[in-house]
Amino acid sequence: MAFPNDREAIAVALKMLRPCSVDELRLVHIKNTMELTSMMVSVGCLDSIDKDRLESIGEEDLDLEFDSRGGLISRVSNVRG
Repeated sequence: MAFPNDREAIAVALKMLRPCSVDELRLVHIKNTMELTSMMVSVGCLDSIDKDRLESIGEEDLDLEFDSRGGLISRVSNVRG
């Protein structure tokens, strides 16, 4: 399947999942798989993460953002700071 933009592709993918709550949803956004220095994960992924191997875990509750054409705006930074 092809969709005109990220917003529609993500919306359809989420609709195809079994019924689940937001806390059960397992969604990961990685900006660059060649540089896994940071990523955004949904609450449902937190129990699966080996927190001892991480430098830090942000506590922010973020929503996915899209530009006016429906493209995903990445807030994932690959720069260590």
